[in-house]
Amino acid sequence: MSESANVDITELLSQLRDIQEPVAPQGTSLVLIAFCIVLSFILIIVFLYQRNRARYAFRHEAFYRIDTIANRTNESSNQSIFELATLLRQIMRHRVGNCINKLDDIAWLKALDTEFSSAWFTTGRGQIFGSTLYKNTELPNHEIRAVCEELKSEIRRLKPIGSTN
Repeated sequence: MSESANVDITELLSQLRDIQEPVAPQGTSLVLIAFCIVLSFILIIVFLYQRNRARYAFRHEAFYRIDTIANRTNESSNQSIFELATLLRQIMRHRVGNCINKLDDIAWLKALDTEFSSAWFTTGRGQIFGSTLYKNTELPNHEIRAVCEELKSEIRRLKPIGSTN
């Protein structure tokens, strides 16, 4: 019985030697690998560009509207300041929510200072967006342009919503 087992084992081993392995696959072209890496890199750049553009879209829209207001010469300064105040309300409503609709005068200016991380609205030219807005005082065009430029710099410093920086 042990001899027949040895014979069977030797036959099995000899049969295993006759089995051939499949041919190894050919390697992938380096050009194809490089193309895939470049394509991935381009897709990542496009994704980051679109993400950044979407995060700062409010800023570009605000700058366009501020520039339009600053370049008007035939409109009253009250109308221009009112449009800037409306823009600020829209930005704050987008960032904070509708709870800011109840705020006016000093509370409104303090909320602006808190959101913009500055004191421009309570101590600087930004005070015109408080109770001064309704006093019907005319400002010269150069003053309106100065307020527009300062407001643009305040908006420029705003971080996008959801930013932890």
